[in-house]
Amino acid sequence: LNNLINFRTEKNRATKSKFNSNYRRHIVLAARLVRFKISLTIADLVVLYVYAPTQVIWIITYNWYGGGFLCRTTKFINTFSLHLTANMQVLIAADRLYITTHLRQIHQKSHFATNQMIALAWILAIACALPQFFVFHVYILPGGNPQCVSIWFVSYSFY
Repeated sequence: LNNLINFRTEKNRATKSKFNSNYRRHIVLAARLVRFKISLTIADLVVLYVYAPTQVIWIITYNWYGGGFLCRTTKFINTFSLHLTANMQVLIAADRLYITTHLRQIHQKSHFATNQMIALAWILAIACALPQFFVFHVYILPGGNPQCVSIWFVSYSFY
């Protein structure tokens, strides 16, 4: 009986240790996903509050009255937010794949790698959106309607 009690005590201690370890690991995994979701939510809010209203206003007025700087800035933010949304979705999918295949290797210091991955997604989105500052400008159509268009639109309209 004494051996059985000692055996069960050791098993309970091991089970409790395993439970605590799994609990901490699940908290780390949940914290990683929360950081990714926050960044994805920010990107979606930029799409909702910048991209969508500018498109609606352009459809209603069919004119661009914001000037050259606002034209370039708006196109940059539009492209940036769409790239950031895509980058974050890819990052979440890659993180889920990594966690599924390397569950035992996740540890407490993964928040640093998570922040690095999020920063990389933002930097890539900025890098992909930067050319918008050089590509877009205001062009006045023959009917007198100012438009925020790319340089290719202008060169195409002359042919």
